[in-house]
Amino acid sequence: MLNTDSVIKYGFFAYGSNPSHCGEFIEEAIKKINKSGHLASLKSWKTLKIGGEILISTVLQEIENSHFVCADITGLNENVLFELGFAIGKRKPVWIIQEVSITEAYNRFKDLNFLTTVGYTRKVTDGEGISEEALLLC
Repeated sequence: MLNTDSVIKYGFFAYGSNPSHCGEFIEEAIKKINKSGHLASLKSWKTLKIGGEILISTVLQEIENSHFVCADITGLNENVLFELGFAIGKRKPVWIIQEVSITEAYNRFKDLNFLTTVGYTRKVTDGEGISEEALLLC
């Protein structure tokens, strides 16, 4: 159960294993956010391995216990889409990211034509791969 009196907000970051550079970027961003002193703390599925395996019940429990959810939909990973839907169903605030420079993935997203009522702001990364704006979003 969440402690709503907590100052630090806990979040879960859902992303697929492909493309791998997106996962590396996200894990690095999670580390920076968690060390930054901002009022947010993030976990991803990589920290949830139990005996080398990830159980869906564990992921869903993490989402349920979180204050918010971030999701990378770059590869339209089925697990990520399910986790995103679960978070929306649980009325969690969600932040969705997508690497639009991967043209094939972006075109698949546009062809799927869902989440069309969700507004977005285009963010760019700095030379280190993580923008300060992106860090402050979470």
